Amino acid sequence: MQIEIPHVTSLESSKVFIEDLTVRKITGLDEIRRLSKLQRFLSNSENNHLTFEKQSFDIQVPKILKWDYKNSIIGMAFCSGSNLENILVDTINYNDREKYVHLCAEIISWMKNSGVLWHDAAPRNIILNTEKKTVSLVDFERPLDIKGKPYNNFDFKRHIRGNIHEEFCAFLFEDEQQYVFPKIWDYKATDSYSRNSITSHRQLMLVDKIFGQSNENIPASQLISVQKIMSSVVTPYHFQGKVYFPMLYLAKSQGPEEYINRVIKLKNTPKEKWQEIILN
Repeated sequence: MQIEIPHVTSLESSKVFIEDLTVRKITGLDEIRRLSKLQRFLSNSENNHLTFEKQSFDIQVPKILKWDYKNSIIGMAFCSGSNLENILVDTINYNDREKYVHLCAEIISWMKNSGVLWHDAAPRNIILNTEKKTVSLVDFERPLDIKGKPYNNFDFKRHIRGNIHEEFCAFLFEDEQQYVFPKIWDYKATDSYSRNSITSHRQLMLVDKIFGQSNENIPASQLISVQKIMSSVVTPYHFQGKVYFPMLYLAKSQGPEEYINRVIKLKNTPKEKWQEIILN
């Protein structure tokens, strides 16, 4: 049985194959370890579900079927359902989107309350199955941290302001972002971040382009300024009765350098002219 791979941003189709309800992915041992780690946590934790449309949905990850060590290919059970990124792109009406925006908020809240920092959290990596009442988390190339206890508000916001916030902002309108990530930009003026603690290479590149090559520590004000730019330029918007998703343009970039150049180009262009860039 051949199943079509969902068309989503950042998918490397040369690395992922689906056949006979088995997903085969070229990856490394680190991803297998993270997947196994979260699988164990979910099986031993009471905090393994969330609410969607007033019903309880189980949170799950793909079952590991096989590891081909020689070719670095993992075999996983296929997680059936609808890809959340596809849902958010295809569902434009605000009233129809409300339940899916709430699902995004539920996922972020689950991470905070369960002490799970899933750095690959993004709509494209979430599969919703309304028949089986499951939400599947399906990608673990980036780090996974499991504290086993809730994060406090300040630390959690600090961790998710990078990739996670940006990934969700790419498919949420501004008011929806405020609902899913309330007061996300709260920080202490005296804070700074070591370069090694910043997992987003693109954020570091933009910091250097705007503020110049920094020393070991980057002031929080500079990093957050960059994070705001990157979240702002990916935010979908309405123009002349149409909805545009800038991320679909940015995702075509060939590497981080081109991505950052495209971000800067959008930042320096009036928004009413963005569609001319995005559609080219």
